[in-house]
Amino acid sequence: MRVDREWVEQIVREVLQYQQQGLNQEKPTIHIIHSEKMKQEDKVFFEKRWNVIWVNPSEETERDVERALFYHVEQDLLVKSSLGISDTPVSRWFSKLIRSGREVLFTLSPQLNWLKQKENITDMSQCYADMLMQHKDNLISYGVQFLDVKEVIPHRSQNYKDEGSSISSPNVYSGKLVTQRDLEKWGRKEMHVLKNTIITPLAKDKAKELNITMQYIDA
Repeated sequence: MRVDREWVEQIVREVLQYQQQGLNQEKPTIHIIHSEKMKQEDKVFFEKRWNVIWVNPSEETERDVERALFYHVEQDLLVKSSLGISDTPVSRWFSKLIRSGREVLFTLSPQLNWLKQKENITDMSQCYADMLMQHKDNLISYGVQFLDVKEVIPHRSQNYKDEGSSISSPNVYSGKLVTQRDLEKWGRKEMHVLKNTIITPLAKDKAKELNITMQYIDA
């Protein structure tokens, strides 16, 4: 009996989509600490990917926090957290989290975003800019991650990255299923997939046709 490979591929795709819906119900939790009104688009972005617990920094309630995001960090928190000063509600939150070894993420306010981009500053003295950059470097040494809003995503959703590996992340396909269509849109000569990724027969044929090398990697 001849099996319609495209039909099989469609069935596999639908099964994985169903499984993914179940996984999406168990989103990881993140505490987002903010004292100003958040952009609606940022709020939607976070809630789509995380189980978000919103925290007003003036709250003194003890919470079990695994990871926390400080949204739109201003200069006051940047400097105080670098120096270990905890005389405001938000700086006390930071101090408590960093001392307990929690994962701490910062997104910077628009006024400080140049620190992440390392842009040349023309409207302040270079010495002053260097001082602020040093505070940022101090925080990085404490384990703080500086991210753009769109980079605040669960680890499992990020491109695979192994610090000890020579495999470059642009060649990594992070989906659970590779189809013929994925190969047609890939645009590179190598594709690295995790060992639990399914590659359909049509995708394998398309890889040969397009001379794309496919390789499994460990997660």
